[in-house]
Amino acid sequence: MYRTKNLARYFCTSSAKIKIGPQEFEIPYEIKRSPTDLLKALSAATLKEPDKSAPHFAFIDDPRFIPQSAKQAKEFYITKEYGKRAARHLAMEWPTLFMWDYDEPRIEAFRPIKPLDINEAETNEKNLAELIKTKRVIDAFKMFDGLDKSAKGMRNIDLMTNLFALCAYYNSQDKPITEMDEWHGTRNFMPNLNKNEWQAGQLADHLFDRLEKTEETYSIMISALVKYKEVNRARTLYQEMRSLNMIPREEAYNALVVHSNFNDVIELLKEMNHLGVKPSIATIHACLCSIEYGLKVAAKGKQIAPENAEERIKQVGAFMSEMKRLNLTPTLTTFHLILSCLDQNSCTVLIAANKITKQKQKAVDALNHMLTHLESLNSIEVFADTDRQFFVKALNVAINANNVSLVERIEKLYSSVKNNVKLVPILPGDYELQFITEHQFYQNFLMYKIHACHLSEAGHLYMACVPRYFDVSRRTVNAIFKRIVEYQQTNKDKKVSSYWTLLKRVIDDYQLSGYILYRDSTSTNRLLRTALRQVKTKELSRKDLLDYHKYIKRMIAIFRGQSVSKDKEHRIPMEPSTLIEIALIYMNAGLYNSGAQCITDLTSFMVSNDEHSQKKDSERKSRGSRGISLTGDIPSEEQLEDLFNFILKYKPINKSDIRRFMRLINMYHNSLVDKYRAKIEAAFPNIKKEELDKMTLELDKVKI
Repeated sequence: MYRTKNLARYFCTSSAKIKIGPQEFEIPYEIKRSPTDLLKALSAATLKEPDKSAPHFAFIDDPRFIPQSAKQAKEFYITKEYGKRAARHLAMEWPTLFMWDYDEPRIEAFRPIKPLDINEAETNEKNLAELIKTKRVIDAFKMFDGLDKSAKGMRNIDLMTNLFALCAYYNSQDKPITEMDEWHGTRNFMPNLNKNEWQAGQLADHLFDRLEKTEETYSIMISALVKYKEVNRARTLYQEMRSLNMIPREEAYNALVVHSNFNDVIELLKEMNHLGVKPSIATIHACLCSIEYGLKVAAKGKQIAPENAEERIKQVGAFMSEMKRLNLTPTLTTFHLILSCLDQNSCTVLIAANKITKQKQKAVDALNHMLTHLESLNSIEVFADTDRQFFVKALNVAINANNVSLVERIEKLYSSVKNNVKLVPILPGDYELQFITEHQFYQNFLMYKIHACHLSEAGHLYMACVPRYFDVSRRTVNAIFKRIVEYQQTNKDKKVSSYWTLLKRVIDDYQLSGYILYRDSTSTNRLLRTALRQVKTKELSRKDLLDYHKYIKRMIAIFRGQSVSKDKEHRIPMEPSTLIEIALIYMNAGLYNSGAQCITDLTSFMVSNDEHSQKKDSERKSRGSRGISLTGDIPSEEQLEDLFNFILKYKPINKSDIRRFMRLINMYHNSLVDKYRAKIEAAFPNIKKEELDKMTLELDKVKI
């Protein structure tokens, strides 16, 4: 003890003698920063490497509000938005409560301006211009009507033309919900109540009759009529316009091109060139839309020669060359339309003519050039709502071509910081828009990676995407289980740690989603049991082995609970093959008593239903079948072989269980009785031959 105290004192005094010399310290000069520099730095760091373990940015970062299904995602998304709208309404109604603030920079969202009320506002041209700017069609026309009936009257022709364009393009209706820029949830989930057919005799027709017929008014009316499927009247106005030697505007030509056949498109383009109407990228889009529509008509079985279809596809290349000659900058919509024309799925005529392989290569080459161009840009901006369709279409083309490199480039480009074109994060209410959702984009990407890439890579992607980008689906879970089972069977030398974490995660997701209880999940449940049975328990750590026991007990409890459920709709009878699989899972876990109990349960169940089974077996025999299962499921010979190996491994099994196993063989595969009798004689020499003869005699009495 004395030496220990002296030793401690020695080290204390020695350390005290160490002197630290003076260190120079300089106070840095102040760096001038703007009030938002810190926020910008945080935002840049987040965008550079997003946290895949966190929920989507559209949702509140709280564990209680992380959606696990599409329904929850919709509810949480709209609830968050409605909270913002309620706060905005309060700030609008009581603006004085938000006056004394010192925010820097000033946040305009906290000081919303109450929209113009036409019942209180003065009727003048300034307020009318404001209503036109905010696209309030009905209110704008009411104010125009008030101005027109006033003493001064309405004399501003430019303002009247702007009002006419607004009424025409929106079909004499207010701006649709789909154009609400700020409230994304309302835009995507609320139904659009606006009519898609032209409303004759309404505001647009009234203003068109009143205004002077000019090239501008004609062009506006033609574009609006085509937009709302009044194509015949639009062509009549076009002919009337040309008879007056008026030159239609570019937007009028674009509208007519979309709804014209291929030959008429060429004539309209020649006329544009003759009249000096300069085309824009929208004209190229209109031409591509016309070609795409023609190929879709061909895909529906309409008559079109393969040579004509091939000629139209060649014309796509001609339009691309013309776009380059005119120095027109392509957008994502341009690329989407080109891929739609070249995509093999819409070229049914070429498939019939055995020309699809070459066509498929054209689509892949075009996609490769598009991605190279987009990767060279500093940023990818939104020019139209249809731009976002490009990523889903491009991914489908790459997957159909089975090109791993293109698939990965598309996803990398979509998730990059420079891409500002994002898909809708969750399924919208309008089912026509489902093909442009981030949900389906990432689900298709994951499904391809599951089949095309290594299991570990697919597992990391699954954990990053679910439930951040899309919820658990039976299709995804089934693919993961199937991939794990294949990996277990083909990579028996690999360690269990390569897939154990993924298997646990998918089982948890599968159970939480509730799909495990569905009647049509039988095949997925069978894959789950196979994956659990093939886990190498000897390679698991003590903690993982305990987890394995927890998982198998939980899953088996669910399967057993389904067979005795009081709810008849969800009751799924326990099939003999399921009991055998459960017995093999118990064997793999080292729980031999539980496995033996499964055999006892199975054979006891069959003995208790002896008379019923014999009657049913006789009926099945008369139809030429060798055996039946009371639940419609016959165990395979491989399952019975595995079960017999289990019996050999668990020697203390009693004679009654052997007798029941022999009865199990007789019920389902009676031709194997002699084979297994010989195996039992070799494996259990303590069983006398007389006893086996007695067992066989009993089986002969009920033999099918």
